[in-house]
Amino acid sequence: MKPERIYIATRLSGKNSFDYLKNFNESIEVGLAVWNKGHYPFIPGWDYIFLMRAGRDTSMDRIYEASINWLAQCDAILVHNGYFDPPLSVGVEKEVNHAMKMGKKFYWKLDDIMECGDEN
Repeated sequence: MKPERIYIATRLSGKNSFDYLKNFNESIEVGLAVWNKGHYPFIPGWDYIFLMRAGRDTSMDRIYEASINWLAQCDAILVHNGYFDPPLSVGVEKEVNHAMKMGKKFYWKLDDIMECGDEN
């Protein structure tokens, strides 16, 4: 299997800043697991942190727009949490809807992603 660019769709928001940090850390752990399988993960929480420092329009609409542009460049999407497990994440729901319209390959569990062979 050749390496894939995999977008990590995961809930970030929560009841407070501690929930956000816990969810952000979990998204990093998932991204590392994808990386360790030989693929190239994109973690939207990283671009959110970057865009907060950008000094330009950092509205949520603009941040979602940036994430969807990255999603378009990916081969697949891993829906980690925030879709089937309550509460539904508005961001994950938008990402899933866009990925479906784009015809992206879906992974619903980390275990569904195969490790890359020696060809990478």
